Amino acid sequence: MKKIKFKKYIAPWVLPNEDIPVHLIWDNDFEFNHVKIFLPEDFKLKEILNVENYELKKKIITISKKDIKRVHFPNFFGLVLNYTSTVIEKLKLFRDIKICFYKSEILKFETILTAKIFRPKIIDKSKITPIILEDSTTDINVSLNLQCVGFGYVDLKLKALINKVQFSIEKNLIEKIRENLEDKYKIVEDIEKSTRTEKEEDKRVRVKKESIDRFFNVLDEYGKLVKIKKNMKEQEKFEKKITEFFAENNVESRFIIDFFIELFTQIKIRNKFENILMRDSYLEIPHEYLNEFVEKIVICVSYKDLMDNVYNDVEIPLPISDLRLAPQNTTIFFKVDIEKIKNDIFQNIEKIKRD
Repeated sequence: MKKIKFKKYIAPWVLPNEDIPVHLIWDNDFEFNHVKIFLPEDFKLKEILNVENYELKKKIITISKKDIKRVHFPNFFGLVLNYTSTVIEKLKLFRDIKICFYKSEILKFETILTAKIFRPKIIDKSKITPIILEDSTTDINVSLNLQCVGFGYVDLKLKALINKVQFSIEKNLIEKIRENLEDKYKIVEDIEKSTRTEKEEDKRVRVKKESIDRFFNVLDEYGKLVKIKKNMKEQEKFEKKITEFFAENNVESRFIIDFFIELFTQIKIRNKFENILMRDSYLEIPHEYLNEFVEKIVICVSYKDLMDNVYNDVEIPLPISDLRLAPQNTTIFFKVDIEKIKNDIFQNIEKIKRD
């Protein structure tokens, strides 16, 4: 009896809510009447390929042989499945998809394909020294130590809870860049007019607002590129584009060019981990949030993966004692150094087995 050859494929891994492609190929002379595909309860069928008609009932897909298109050789059909729950607690979740071929209700071939679903997880590893607020307190630096486990790209953002008030302490990157520029450079509409009319003691380098705006548009494009896809070829194209920007737009000062190049370098360093994107590594709680006695501060690390699955915040309570006789204008700086995010994601995930 001739042995029938089957070739099967399922995506080696996916994130929650990511499409799971599946297909099966078999020899042309294999005899059967219909196929049944048994889906897990938490899976849904998004698409079926190379099939004219099918029946889906109680998570069982039934396909008659006559409904499988014959225009291709070898014979095949494909599925696009999806795990319907967007949040999983465990780092990995395995689900089996059983495919059975029948002839006159007699099972002729059976195979099981396993979908492997992974998620990233952020764990707090910080060892924070107790914080004491006194009347003489001005600045306090707090460093967080995080660990990334599981699998998948992570986009981090920080929030804070002071007493019962929650707010985001992320500072928009573009806004912060503008602030830095304004400290060192005078942004003007017309350089010649500004030089004639303004006081000589203002030693800041003058640069046209139009050039700054053009640069931020290019920078914005890069930010979206990094967030959407970590594609090195596309990033190389961007580096070429930023060089062309300087040449084509006649940026007025070599000092400005140096600043932009340094800025771009820092952004690349900030995103140097393949699986971690920090929105900003230097964070500040404005003093107006500290003009009352502080009973509790909790730092919340929120994060999501590439499919925009949002996971539970990591809450980091800070050990703090407020000994001030009267609240003063105190500024506390929270610094999260990307060098202190330990990347312990799964390796060789195709070979990982279920627990």
